[in-house]
Amino acid sequence: MQASYQDVSDMLVAAAPDLGLASVTAYEDMGSWVLAIDDAGEEGVTLDHDAPNGRLMATAVIGPAPAENRLEVCEFLLSFNGLWAETGGARTTLDAANGAVTLVADAPLEGLTQEGVAGLVDGAAALARILATGIAEGFQEGGDAETSGPSDAVIHG
Repeated sequence: MQASYQDVSDMLVAAAPDLGLASVTAYEDMGSWVLAIDDAGEEGVTLDHDAPNGRLMATAVIGPAPAENRLEVCEFLLSFNGLWAETGGARTTLDAANGAVTLVADAPLEGLTQEGVAGLVDGAAALARILATGIAEGFQEGGDAETSGPSDAVIHG
C-alpha cells in the first residue's frame, strides 16, 4: 500500500525526536514538509509527497558553488552522481541561475515505514553536510576534493 500524505506526516511526528529535528512544518496544500535540522534553521531537508510517481522526495540545498571553482564543483557533482550505489541513489543538481547545489534523494511510497522515512531524512542531511564540506573546503588551495567525497553516509529509504 502506498503511504498517504497523512501516513508520512504521522511517521515524521513519530520519528522527529530520534532525528533531533528542531521543527517540522507541514504544507499540506503543496504535499510537502520543511524539516529544520538545527535550531538556527540553517540546515534543513524538504520532503515532497509525490503520489503520482509513488515517491517521497527529499531535497537539501547545500549552498552556492564558488564561482572561482565552478568547473571543479561541476566535475565533483558529476562524479558524485555516478556513485549512486554508494549513496543509495542520491544525486545532485546545480541551479544554472544562482549556482546553488542541491541534493536530491527519494524513497518509494509503496511499503514506506517510519524507519524508511527516518533513513531518508537522516541520510539526506548527512550527505548534504558532507557535500557542503567538500565544496567549501575541497576546492580551496591545498584542499583535496577526492577525499572530501560522500563516503560516510548512505540513504536508507
